[in-house]
Amino acid sequence: MATLAPGAFAARLGQIASSLRGMARVASDGLLDGMGEIAETAVKRLVERTPRSDGPGPHLADGWTARQVDVAPGWLTIDVVNTHPAATEPLRTADGRVQNYTLLEVLEYGSVEHEIRPVNAKVLAFMGGGGGMVFTRHVDHPGTDPYAMVITTEAEVAVDVKRLIDSTRRTLTMRVTGGKK
Repeated sequence: MATLAPGAFAARLGQIASSLRGMARVASDGLLDGMGEIAETAVKRLVERTPRSDGPGPHLADGWTARQVDVAPGWLTIDVVNTHPAATEPLRTADGRVQNYTLLEVLEYGSVEHEIRPVNAKVLAFMGGGGGMVFTRHVDHPGTDPYAMVITTEAEVAVDVKRLIDSTRRTLTMRVTGGKK
């Protein structure tokens, strides 16, 4: 077994440390860039999947954004959030009652069949499908089908993150082995 002189051994350790720092930089830069791209793609997917009403905006879909959160020195988190008030504030019905859920929750998970009756008037009034005004004492709302835009995007993000980690691992393996398999 060959031995190295102390000076040569120290120099070799220095080379290994330098190589490890270089690989850490490559992995860190690649992961940060990749996570940023994944977050931006998630925002685009959510904007596309979140339904919009026919009325003027801003709409719930317009509230999706990615933001960096520094949780501790050396740690970075990228959150994808919806900043529209309807995403976090309890839903207020036309009669002024405050519900214990948000519009975002209704769109994500759907709602059950329910009856709508006027509270502060004798009839409900709204534009009908044919464009004319409708006046009625109640509406049997069929419920809202879930859009599942968040859970669907979350599953896709998990796949994207796995691909990024696998790609980073392959890049580091190539650096360590000098491109040999």
